[in-house]
Amino acid sequence: MEVYTSSSGFKHAMGQCSHSAVPLIAYQPQPTSYMIPVALMPVHCSNVYTYAPPSNQQVAYTTPSLPDPIRPASRSSHKMSSYNSLMDPHMQDYYAKKFGRKTKRLRTSREEALYRITIKTADKKDAGTNAKVFLSIYGSKDKICRKPLTRETILRGAMLSASLNRPMIDLSTIEFKRGATDVVYIRCRDLGIIRYIILEHSGVLFEQSWLCECILITNVRTARSWYFFCGKWLSLFPPGDGSLTVELFPGDRIEDRINDRFKSLPETTEFEIICVTGDKRNAGTDANVYITLFGKESKTKKIHLQSRSKNPFERGQSDTFNVKAEYVGELDKIRIEHDNTGSAPGWFLERVVITDRYDPDTKYFASCNKWLARDEGDGQISRDLVCSKDVMGSRKLTVITGNKMGAGTDADVYLTLFGQLGESGAILLDDKKNNFEKGATDHFDIECPSVGEIDKILIAHNNKGAAPGWFLDKILIDDIDQRRTYEFRCQKWLATDEGDGQISRFLLPVKGHSSGKQATEGIPYTVSVTTGDKINAGTNARVYLIMYGEQDDNTSGKIFLSDGTFERERTDIFHIDGPYGLSPLAYIDIGHDDSGMNPGWYLGNVVIDCPSTGIKQTFHCDKWLATDEGDRRIERRLFETKREVRPPSVPWYVWVYTSDIRGAGTDSDVSMVLYGSKGKTDDIKLVSKSNSFEAGECDEFKVDAADVGKPYKLRVGHNNKRAFAPWHLDRIEMENLSTKKRYIFHCGKWLSKKDGDKQTIRELPAEGPGIDHPLPVVHYLVDVHTGKKRNAGTDANVFLNIFGDYGDTGERPLEYSSNKNKFENGQVDTFNIEAVTLNRIKKLRVGHDGQGAGAGWFLEKIVVREQENKDTNIIFMCNRWLASDEDDGQLVRELTLDGTQHLNKTSYHINIKTGDVLQAGTDADVHIKIFGEKGDSDVVQLRNAENTTNKFERNRIDKFTLEFSDLGKIRAIRIGHNGKGLGSGWFLDYVEIDVPMRGELYRFSCHRWLDSNEGDGLTELELQPSDIQKKTRSIPYEITVFTGDKPNAGTDASVFIQIYGVNGKTEELKLGNKSDTFERKKVDKFKLEATDVGQIVKIRIGHDSKGLGSGWFLEKVLLVSLNFLTK
Repeated sequence: MEVYTSSSGFKHAMGQCSHSAVPLIAYQPQPTSYMIPVALMPVHCSNVYTYAPPSNQQVAYTTPSLPDPIRPASRSSHKMSSYNSLMDPHMQDYYAKKFGRKTKRLRTSREEALYRITIKTADKKDAGTNAKVFLSIYGSKDKICRKPLTRETILRGAMLSASLNRPMIDLSTIEFKRGATDVVYIRCRDLGIIRYIILEHSGVLFEQSWLCECILITNVRTARSWYFFCGKWLSLFPPGDGSLTVELFPGDRIEDRINDRFKSLPETTEFEIICVTGDKRNAGTDANVYITLFGKESKTKKIHLQSRSKNPFERGQSDTFNVKAEYVGELDKIRIEHDNTGSAPGWFLERVVITDRYDPDTKYFASCNKWLARDEGDGQISRDLVCSKDVMGSRKLTVITGNKMGAGTDADVYLTLFGQLGESGAILLDDKKNNFEKGATDHFDIECPSVGEIDKILIAHNNKGAAPGWFLDKILIDDIDQRRTYEFRCQKWLATDEGDGQISRFLLPVKGHSSGKQATEGIPYTVSVTTGDKINAGTNARVYLIMYGEQDDNTSGKIFLSDGTFERERTDIFHIDGPYGLSPLAYIDIGHDDSGMNPGWYLGNVVIDCPSTGIKQTFHCDKWLATDEGDRRIERRLFETKREVRPPSVPWYVWVYTSDIRGAGTDSDVSMVLYGSKGKTDDIKLVSKSNSFEAGECDEFKVDAADVGKPYKLRVGHNNKRAFAPWHLDRIEMENLSTKKRYIFHCGKWLSKKDGDKQTIRELPAEGPGIDHPLPVVHYLVDVHTGKKRNAGTDANVFLNIFGDYGDTGERPLEYSSNKNKFENGQVDTFNIEAVTLNRIKKLRVGHDGQGAGAGWFLEKIVVREQENKDTNIIFMCNRWLASDEDDGQLVRELTLDGTQHLNKTSYHINIKTGDVLQAGTDADVHIKIFGEKGDSDVVQLRNAENTTNKFERNRIDKFTLEFSDLGKIRAIRIGHNGKGLGSGWFLDYVEIDVPMRGELYRFSCHRWLDSNEGDGLTELELQPSDIQKKTRSIPYEITVFTGDKPNAGTDASVFIQIYGVNGKTEELKLGNKSDTFERKKVDKFKLEATDVGQIVKIRIGHDSKGLGSGWFLEKVLLVSLNFLTK
């Protein structure tokens, strides 16, 4: 079956098919119109029918004078509809006699009608909806009640939706897009004269609000139409009236309305284009000028603007051109350019005015006021200009500078307006007065192209002058044309040495009478700019960046990259805020203002990372941006050359309220961890360039973190460093910038070693959307039993982390014991840990830092109980050393309730190679985190290497073994150091991770500095695997060896074991560790990884008979694997 659709109208023919679908043939009576032949397959859905193309069918544009399906072929017969005897009315009596009942008669075509429902959605902001829409039609003969308008036969602006070409089609809904015309066909009984209709939808969210402009219902057989004007918001939110239903009656003068609303669109049209050249010296051009028009329907070809005038495009001159081109619908933007030919090609274009002769009452204005010249401005000779139906909008601007010390600025301040119709471009705010002083209010009258209703603004300065830092209180914009006033609150620094270091901010208009704290618009981006390796490659000019999204009207505006050095072969890193929806970027513009002593700049590349989308894009340049080098351009448009993708993070806005009491502020470093239904974040450091966490103040931060789902608790703490460490925290508020949901975490306590309960870590339950009852805060009493062995006690700093159903407590230092001298031989120490309830406790992680003489510690067990329920004791047995020179040398152990902490963990054997370059080693504290498909590890400090005590030296491999629950296939690692100590810079060559239980060996190539004074200054990196090798999979065996209680029963020989099973045998496995093993009446425990031999049949155990007293009296061996227990 063939269906032809066009943009100017339809004619329909009706018939019958065996599958009861509606065969449609639509054609354009004008032979020059574009036709779209698409083979459609019928899909039956109640009374509404869908036609979807086969997945291998291609849509091709043709221009036939008459559609082939209705042109008879010679010597051919037309296909008849297939015959169904059960539906033959002449056979009904026979069936009644034969089977004793009458077969249900099929309705004849005379009882049915086919209705074409044309729905036009208004062309206003947020007018569209993705909610389910229902239509009830009430006629003189019959009615249809609440018929869902599904994706049955959809036409956008009377053209077949391109989505039909996709193999998977959602038949359940139609997305009614802004400004679109959707067509749906309904087959039902003939309704007669339509009296009224009821239109409704199911959307209860703000973004599902719908503004339907009108509906046209046509009986295809009789060609009679009924027009229903709506023009009402169906929404629970303003500007709607809270109703999702509207009753509509047919209007008068239907022919005029149909022609007005659904008239045919032309194939071509004529445009009047007026180009106004600016009144500047040398503003005119001798080059060939071209224009491309972009509309809502399509775009034109490049049009050469040729004039009968001998000398167009002269200074201060207006030139008019009348050109024929494709009809593109309502204009969105234009691209105007020249070919840079002639003796004076440079051109200063003021504006362009365009009239479409098809709609002569509408004029489009595109403001430029820029050079199109290689030797002027930014060196561009092609510009994209946004079209507006209004000429120049007039606005009064009020800028209020805050009343803080040093709040005023001497820099040049720029404002960019963003609205429904586009953006205004950067506007310099300067009235020749001494503006933006401390506590001052400045007024400006500005004129710029109309942007419609203002969605947001970008306020920025160029960091110029002796005191560029600026504390902006708020901005008021009085739109005279729209008779509306907008308020944009900032109350933040725009300064490289205050707050978050930003000198540009996106601000949203205040809605209603909001008086609370508002999140600053935008999401974080990290921009890395690498200057090339050429003589004089660096620049001291002011560098700026403009990011463009995949939608042409979505840009970041001009952002100055201040506080960068831009030195030769150096990477500068900037943390900026950009608007939503930009990433992935289509392209960027980067340039400088050609100021300073040596403005010329050789740019290597730009890397832009958007954590919120997980997309990192590289834009290579390797060209000069200089007026005296290369093509003399100082701005370049760069396109993506490389893309890296990782799981996206969630942007959060954080308000930290310090209590308004004496001494409440702190100078310590504050960090926090957020817990939610999907997991937890890493430690989030709250860093500011201002003097933060002062008494009675609120500090604001914007952070990116892993998606944790709905939050249930927050852990916050500080490092207790610097002179004024105690801190009294009132509360923390956090807003998810993606969902706009805000959560509150109340504290009202000291985080101090001197005040209150002397704790510097607090856990705070979440309150907010979807949380009916915040989790309670409980006190856990922890009894730590040190073993009764020689030198079993420790003076090291011990920490404990308790894990349960609701996350973990984090590593808590065990400082304040019931005993003055903690962790002595045979002693029990009791500690109190305050935390949000964990519900059911599952495991512990205990360890120490290995510091101090006699740091080795023999831990017998740990008992945990709630202070409110002391009768319930949870016991975790250990009976092992935590010592670098005993047992397996581990300082940290995980303890589980069943005591099989060896076997339920996966071992990760890590080899870290330090590079072979001068001063490659480091004395800093190195850490690592592993990201897997099943989960992520915590950040682990690499304190104790297996093969050395002096770690991370030049050209050496350091070996570590870590144990976690199976993380699955490793996606990435994060490795870095804290930059402490002399010679902290580190040249990391590579990292290898061997996971025997998975049979996988990963290699992560690095070969670069992690040094704040080298390269890009990073001391932490995230690395993806550069190579993955498959190996024979191993499983863990826990082997416990009992030496007998006889004189000279112990041995100093090297002991080995070999395991035999139904699937084979292992190699000879050496049993040994750092302790004095196999002594009389001693129990030694080992974990080995070897081939899975299946059910164990026997073992072979022996020694090499070397050393004095090699004889050994073995009492028994306990062998445990993941699946079997053998004695």
